[in-house]
Amino acid sequence: MMHVIPYSPEHALKIKVREIDEKKRQDREWQKWAIDNGLQGPAYTIMSGDEIVACCGVRVIWEGVGEAWLVFSPAIQEHTLEATKIIRTYLRKIIEDSKLRRVQAFASTAAPRAARYLETLGFEREAVMRKLGRDGADHYCYAIVEG
Repeated sequence: MMHVIPYSPEHALKIKVREIDEKKRQDREWQKWAIDNGLQGPAYTIMSGDEIVACCGVRVIWEGVGEAWLVFSPAIQEHTLEATKIIRTYLRKIIEDSKLRRVQAFASTAAPRAARYLETLGFEREAVMRKLGRDGADHYCYAIVEG
């Protein structure tokens, strides 16, 4: 059974990731990002037993506007429906509790599964952000806009 605990940066640093993502996680900028996520807005970690399945939250950019972020372990595939329900519930809670009118998120144009997942969470595609990624990759901008 899955449960939710408050996010700690060590969760993002300990979560199991795909082999191709491990090098990225060792990058100092990524590690700073993981720490900042715990300081700049509400965030949660989804657990299955003692295994970290996902870390997620919203960084508040300024009053009324936030940026959603997600980190998944490969174990998410075993818990997709339950984890998605939890993420949707907590995303809605963050939006309401933080009085956000806009939450945005980004997905690489080379990662169609990530884009579809954002749509599953209720995000709508707004634009292509050219050369947005640290590697120069294009990304889709998605948003949930209230009111």
